[in-house]
Amino acid sequence: MATAGTKSAGETGDAKVAGTATTRPDAKVAGTATTRPAATASMQVPEHHDPVELLEQWHRGIKIGHVGHTRAATVFARRARAFGVGATLATAVVGTTLFSSLSTSPDPRLVTFAALASVVAVILTALQTFLNYGELVTGHRAAAGAYGDLRRRTEQLLVFGDATRLREQLAEIAKTWAKLEQDSPDLPQGLYEYAAKWVATREEHARKGPGRPSREW
Repeated sequence: MATAGTKSAGETGDAKVAGTATTRPDAKVAGTATTRPAATASMQVPEHHDPVELLEQWHRGIKIGHVGHTRAATVFARRARAFGVGATLATAVVGTTLFSSLSTSPDPRLVTFAALASVVAVILTALQTFLNYGELVTGHRAAAGAYGDLRRRTEQLLVFGDATRLREQLAEIAKTWAKLEQDSPDLPQGLYEYAAKWVATREEHARKGPGRPSREW
């Protein structure tokens, strides 16, 4: 997750939150190594730091998390369907081939084909179980929903927030964000970069003024 103080939405590596450098070791999702900035927000807002500027930085990081987990849920759901359909088709081919070979004189080629299809079905089923896409989809969907709620909360503070209570509210957001980061599944590096680029592009379009609408999350 990108967090407050990160130089740009698309950068990875060390991140700075409220002037404090934070790092996190590499993580793995579905066998893919990932490296991204830690999203552990500081529980204390330094007096010299502008709380509005800090909230804007946190909002950017939270938005990246929202987009990234939404995208991850979609990607893993597609993969789960692909493996499921492949295994089902391979199993159907095995049954059809064996039935055809029993109805007529056994053809060695049909028997070989059925054996290969059976192996493919077993491999696809085993991979589907090992990669556990169903659990990943559930986890990323839950994380996307939680990040969406936190994102809307920061947007409300940016528009309607009480400046006199902003530091106190920032501490609450920091606590919620840290807990959410801890409970959420890790984003693969490619999906994190996709989300960071998407957010940066949206912000660039907003600065330039109205243009071609893009997908909103």
